[in-house]
Amino acid sequence: MAATRTLKLLLIGDSGVGKSCLLLRYCDDRYQPNMLATMGIDFRVKDVVVDQRRPAKLQIWDTAGQERYRTITQSYFRGAEGVVFVYDVADRASFNNIINWVRDIEMRSGRPLERVLVANKCDLRGDESKAPGDLVSVREGQELAERYQMPFLEASARDNTNVDMIFELLATGIMSTPPPMASETSTTRGSDLLCDSGLGNAYAAATAANCKC
Repeated sequence: MAATRTLKLLLIGDSGVGKSCLLLRYCDDRYQPNMLATMGIDFRVKDVVVDQRRPAKLQIWDTAGQERYRTITQSYFRGAEGVVFVYDVADRASFNNIINWVRDIEMRSGRPLERVLVANKCDLRGDESKAPGDLVSVREGQELAERYQMPFLEASARDNTNVDMIFELLATGIMSTPPPMASETSTTRGSDLLCDSGLGNAYAAATAANCKC
């Protein structure tokens, strides 16, 4: 079998959009409705096989969306090969702010990256307490993705809708291109934890956040 390639992926988006819930669902197939807010950077590592023949180690960084952690988050842009931009379908401000997150990545990554836009919490479309006008429409998400020429998925960590597909899309896209030069990547040291070993916390501390993910 071919040598295992390590792929650094980033989860990017505002606080409370459900990035940590998506990561927990993908790695552990668990849903936790009241996740702790990410403080700084957390990461998980998952071993996968792309196209049934190419092994890869996905190093997935869950970045804090709060403004006060913006500097920490930006320091991890370098060396990434793929980005998941996440917004909450019930939070229009998080959707509008995707433009700023895309701009940050384009300014700081130093090279083109595989990207996917994710409308999280799509299960809320079936919530009778939510009027259709209160939610970001599928068409709006598609148009934003088309603007930046990236795939678009609606997902739900709660229902496990399209969660695996998010990371499969990125991994397949990245593995179809040659690995970047060593000088273009950054090596993660320390807690290189497999998914079933728990969440690595690069900046210990967290505060409770009521997040319907």
